[in-house]
Amino acid sequence: MSQNSQNKQGRGINRKIKILLAEDNDINQLLANKIIQHFGFEAKTADNGNDALQLLMEDDFDVILMDIQMPEKNGIETSAEIRTLTDEKKRNIPIIALTANALKGEEKKYFAAGMNGYLTKPFKEKELYEAIVNVLPEEYLTPAAPEEEDQEKVAVASDETKGPKLYNLDDLRMIQKDDDSFVLNILGLFIQNVPKNASELVIACDNGDWEKVYFLAHKMKSSIDLVNIVSIKDDVRRVELNAKTKANLEEIPEKAANINAIVQRATDQMKEEFGL
Repeated sequence: MSQNSQNKQGRGINRKIKILLAEDNDINQLLANKIIQHFGFEAKTADNGNDALQLLMEDDFDVILMDIQMPEKNGIETSAEIRTLTDEKKRNIPIIALTANALKGEEKKYFAAGMNGYLTKPFKEKELYEAIVNVLPEEYLTPAAPEEEDQEKVAVASDETKGPKLYNLDDLRMIQKDDDSFVLNILGLFIQNVPKNASELVIACDNGDWEKVYFLAHKMKSSIDLVNIVSIKDDVRRVELNAKTKANLEEIPEKAANINAIVQRATDQMKEEFGL
């Protein structure tokens, strides 16, 4: 969504653009880069706000996809700093916020920091394409819309599981197209990171460290959505919100324990199915 989205719907992009992706989550990096490559665009990736600023100083980009929650310097701080640069082109580069927070009113913070649009994770290919179109200058655009088939491919998981498994990879398989390694790369990163985060979530609850609980729940949320573990989607969001607002703290430990148990079981299923 952007501040000028109404008059650019259905437009196409008439050139190969270069995108700066600022995102610290490995799985989200892989997913976003896969979609960007499918569009035929070029991308460079930064793990935090400071790295994003450094890359911007070293190279020219057409758009920045800026994750809001990053270590060292978050997306809001980084965007505000970009808007103070002396180089006019770099200072005015379009910035799209990528956020896992869908709370009403959050977008005001992004626009106040100088961002031009925002996209809630997890997102679809069509949504990312349209978000980019909406912030590009008029000379970058054509009347032609991207192909419908490409627009409707889903970048996140569906709403129901298939069979006895705790996860569903149908929509990831849509993205992979002819790249058989894509799903395995996603699963490898999930197995490497998410079970550890889920275990740490339980420990943080035991310690009453609600800031860490919020951080871990927020971090895991998009990964859980991506492999469509529907049984804990609501729980991880509830834990994230309660830990952030320090509300209903008594219900967090039970939900955290359930998240951990389901994540560990789903991980075992992935390892067994794919021999990982």
